[in-house]
Amino acid sequence: MDTWNYFLVIGAGLLLSYLYLRHRRRAAAIRALAIHLDFDYLGSSLPQSVTLNGTGLESASSIWNVISGSRNGIMTVAFDCQIGAGKSSWRRTVIAAKATAGVFDALKFNVDLIVERSGDWLLLYQPKTVSLVPPGLMPVAEIEAHLKAVAG
Repeated sequence: MDTWNYFLVIGAGLLLSYLYLRHRRRAAAIRALAIHLDFDYLGSSLPQSVTLNGTGLESASSIWNVISGSRNGIMTVAFDCQIGAGKSSWRRTVIAAKATAGVFDALKFNVDLIVERSGDWLLLYQPKTVSLVPPGLMPVAEIEAHLKAVAG
């Protein structure tokens, strides 16, 4: 093996290790948030009543870091997901609340986020945008703030 291949293999290994550790650290932080809010950590399983049909998220190919609980008497779920596959895929964090309307009113002035309805659920997330640096997943502190802002 020549020197360049050696460095390439080492670099790829370091990158994969970094991505794995980042994923594990986020999962641990989401678990801690679930405990703090008295939510359940469900891993990669959405509650059966949560549907993404008719939204920009309906082609979700992967879901993880699902937490579920009650905020101000409203069933609430937060999760990370990947929409689509390959190079055109994108990742977002979603806050869902089982409510008719008004649960995300405190956020109505945040132009980056949209609310869509799917069945009995309202879904709050940032839609796909064309930019050099896509927004990706919400920081855990922002997830906590959105969950605490759910109003009944």
